[in-house]
Amino acid sequence: MSILATIKDHSGRIYRGIQALLVVSIAAIGLAAFGLTENASRATALAISATSTCLALLVLMYMRASVVQSLQSAAAAEAEKHRFLTVDAMTGAMTRRYFIEALRGRLGTLRNKREASLLLIDLDHFKQVNDRAGHAAGDAILHKVANVLSAGVRGGDTVARLGGDEFAVLLPGCSLDQALRIAEQIRAGVEREGLAPDHGGLGVTASIGVVQVDPGHLTLAEVLDAADKACYEAKHAGRNAVRHAPAKGKALAN
Repeated sequence: MSILATIKDHSGRIYRGIQALLVVSIAAIGLAAFGLTENASRATALAISATSTCLALLVLMYMRASVVQSLQSAAAAEAEKHRFLTVDAMTGAMTRRYFIEALRGRLGTLRNKREASLLLIDLDHFKQVNDRAGHAAGDAILHKVANVLSAGVRGGDTVARLGGDEFAVLLPGCSLDQALRIAEQIRAGVEREGLAPDHGGLGVTASIGVVQVDPGHLTLAEVLDAADKACYEAKHAGRNAVRHAPAKGKALAN
């Protein structure tokens, strides 16, 4: 049974209890008011009415507190579910699914001629680190790289882990020159911080592809393909490098 269904069932039972208590209270008042009982019985009826009314109020207060607590628990569970779906547990970056949605939404705003840039970051030598230093060292590096990305971007930018050793950064309202400066800062930061703990000079660097998304009608596939090609060029140039490419198209983003 879902949380909301449980709240509904629980509240319904309490509500019926309140109804019963109020019926008893009204009936007792009626007996006393219309002189249907002797004086002594009338006093008893009034006492029963007062007691039933007080109990009904207490149960109502309990019901309110119970429902509020249940709703708070439901809200916390929903927030945890949302966090699980949107945030990568290892790095704290956005998940691939929600980053793609964010990128899709940004493409839709390009009809207003607003610039945007995309960085695609692929770690160099990450498999070597995992093989030689172990997965714990690899996980530690991923966490440090995510910190480098978060520290290197501006407020409003979006950092995501697309999977494995691949990250992406969406830079809304960012020109190509700005994006290249940010990418170079990230490249230098990864080179500096990407060493495996307790394993000498073993570590990773970053090959970064930068895409300047022109104000036009673009498909999501075109932008991602351009970013992938730029990142490949950075790899082909010897790794630990930044390369850029434009992204142009004719179809509306979808």
